[in-house]
Amino acid sequence: ATEYHRVKVITIESDLAWVTYIDHGNNSQVPLTSLVCMSEKLSSLPPMAYHCTLAGVSSEHEWNEEAARGVRLFSGKDVCKATVVGSRDCMGKNIMIVMFSKEEDQTDISLLDFLVFRALASREGQDLEGSSLPISFRSFLYLPLDRTVQEHLVKVVHVDTPDQMYINLVGENHSYIKYMENMMEEMQEEYSRHEADDQKVIYPYVGLVCAAQHAEDGKYHRAQVTELLQEEIMMVRVMLVDIGYCQVVHYNSLRRISDKFLVLPAMAIRVSLSGVRPVGEGWSDEAIKYVKEIVRTKMMRIKLEDMKTGMDECECKVVMYEDNCIQGVSINTMIVEKGYATALPELETEKSDGHPILDIDEENNLPQLQRPVMEAGSRFTCRVVSSSSPGNICLRRLVEEESFYQMSKELTRYHETHCSPALLRHWKEGDSCVVKTPGEGWVRARVDRMMEGGMVELLLHDHGSRFVGAVESLKPLPGEFCQVGPFCWTVELPNLVPAGGAKTWTGVACEKLQEILLEAGMEVDIELGRKLTDDSWEAVMFVKEKEEDSGPLDPEEFKYKSVGGMMIDLGLAIPSGKVEVKDDDDAKTNVKLEGMNNNIVLKEADTNEGKIGFNWLTAEMPSSMDFAGFVSHVDWDCNMYMSSIQDNQDNLRIIGSVLESKYSGSSPSPLDLLWCKGEACIAQFCLDNKWYRGEVLEVRDMGECLVKFVDYGSEELCKAENMRKGLFLTDIPVQCFTVQMDIDPITMKWEEGVLNFIHKTVVEQVLQVTIIQKKDVFPLVVRLVTKAGLDIGELLVKNGYARGRASVATQES
Repeated sequence: ATEYHRVKVITIESDLAWVTYIDHGNNSQVPLTSLVCMSEKLSSLPPMAYHCTLAGVSSEHEWNEEAARGVRLFSGKDVCKATVVGSRDCMGKNIMIVMFSKEEDQTDISLLDFLVFRALASREGQDLEGSSLPISFRSFLYLPLDRTVQEHLVKVVHVDTPDQMYINLVGENHSYIKYMENMMEEMQEEYSRHEADDQKVIYPYVGLVCAAQHAEDGKYHRAQVTELLQEEIMMVRVMLVDIGYCQVVHYNSLRRISDKFLVLPAMAIRVSLSGVRPVGEGWSDEAIKYVKEIVRTKMMRIKLEDMKTGMDECECKVVMYEDNCIQGVSINTMIVEKGYATALPELETEKSDGHPILDIDEENNLPQLQRPVMEAGSRFTCRVVSSSSPGNICLRRLVEEESFYQMSKELTRYHETHCSPALLRHWKEGDSCVVKTPGEGWVRARVDRMMEGGMVELLLHDHGSRFVGAVESLKPLPGEFCQVGPFCWTVELPNLVPAGGAKTWTGVACEKLQEILLEAGMEVDIELGRKLTDDSWEAVMFVKEKEEDSGPLDPEEFKYKSVGGMMIDLGLAIPSGKVEVKDDDDAKTNVKLEGMNNNIVLKEADTNEGKIGFNWLTAEMPSSMDFAGFVSHVDWDCNMYMSSIQDNQDNLRIIGSVLESKYSGSSPSPLDLLWCKGEACIAQFCLDNKWYRGEVLEVRDMGECLVKFVDYGSEELCKAENMRKGLFLTDIPVQCFTVQMDIDPITMKWEEGVLNFIHKTVVEQVLQVTIIQKKDVFPLVVRLVTKAGLDIGELLVKNGYARGRASVATQES
């Protein structure tokens, strides 16, 4: 069938015409007889093809057909992103200057970088080193050595020199080796199929994760690009991340790698033999050959002597032994004895006495958790973690909840990234350890009872519950997680016995206690009594109740009631001795609670419960006058809310992690549904369902509040059920601050269309920020420059969207 396109006639020669296809941009010569008149409706539509020129290209560069093929190869059938950075006049035609990019494997790839790498274009004022790295790209996880384990069973996979060797951890029951073998088999199957164009890498930037063939065995390995070689066009240096081998290859041999092959961490760990140095200036070929012969592909045992962490890699100094070595002489000593190395003072010479130098951890010198000293009479506000009876209530101090969630996150992250093999240990009662439970994940625990069949009963330090698991599932507790004592302890209500003379608490009494605690939001105030065991105390316990006698216009007042007294009043318990504290008026002047004033009856404005009057700490000034910044929001006055990558990004990740741990899947309490203007809060953002720090700007009808997310500057209507009063991370300042460019609107105020343009240009972009007017208050006056070197303020002024403040000052004078 004949296909018609909209065209514009350029010239006519005899019975032929040169035409431009206005919706495609190309030219061709066609017979006059093929032209037909266009309807008025079709002719009223603007051309769909725009004439553009690529930004950043040297003005002296001459394009050729090969470059045009490169552009077509880059774009293919994918949707590309074009960012207009300017325009220029060419023979009466307005040509847009644009930056082109496309997304590949979650990374934005620049057309200019692609053409420069293939020598199809020249970068303006720069060479290949001017290639811009993507803002974000996929990467491998890395597996550092566990410092808390005395020795590791490893396999040496590559040796450059005794100072640069690469090992793989073996894992429990050789689990890591099995993971590697299974992944390698799957990779060979994946890449040995019929080669498809969509597997090829289009542009190999530094840091790219990919698959590459080993130069020796021809197998595909996981790899990462470490260098683009200028002296050899389209050649790159890659590191095979599971064996530590570096090689130079043509970029066309690289293959894209799917996310399923990124789950396993990069397995090659670089180590060097400690206590030795080469004879002469460098390691001889004979020394390297000798070390390769005795270690490569063998199972070895290593003892970590020192670890130094740098910007790019971690240097591990080790003593290495053969796994089946009877005499226990280290490789370090062997190369010294052979004359291939000189011993340093720290190298201890082993004695061949028939015993290995490194014993398996039979002494069990494990770090132990110590509870902080808590004295009788101390008063705390606590969270009830669990309650089985009046004699067994597990508590956690409210002021420690943030530290608990942070520690839990770090403990989980540690054991997800430090998967060291378990050594043979003789666990005994009282030992501290780490275990993974179905409900809580990785937790700190204490061995309470050794059981038959290789099982063990544990006390979970931070959850107050018990768990039975297999002995082989226990891990040593890293020293850095012993610095804080257990976050939970058990209390019993003093001077109470079950009603009716029974020795155990009835189900009705236990259920009523649980009901009382739930009505109080599982928050109680206690006064410690005498210590019963290392893990339990007697404690007088209070819950807060609203004062019913207060009028509708009076400030909300609360009173504290003794839980033990409530159980007695309900007839579920009887006093067994002197009851030390009573409710209401008798207790008002005697009880002082942590974080509260001395009175039992409190006004809502005086308590920290709702945080009324609390303000998040003001944002701090950037640590540098020049920094990389991330814009999260633009308001109606063209104030941009910005975070410094260097100063704020890590804090934002920590805040998000803690709030998700606390509130993900939570339900609001009755108090969470009542809000006041100006109140600090934690609120859930509707687009990503994550929790953020906020402030209530307005309280509206239908149970909604206008909330400002203080760390990002944006405002959102939030439902009350998606807001919480319990504040965390109150000692961390607001993580964004306001900046302005040195420009003003054309009219008296910024027009919506201009603000939309600015929003699309800067929001969620990483920009180079320079503070051009130093002030002690926000907003700061700054210059914003994109990664392509475009000054945003100049762009707005040149295109008539704004005017410079200097010109305004001149007009006023």
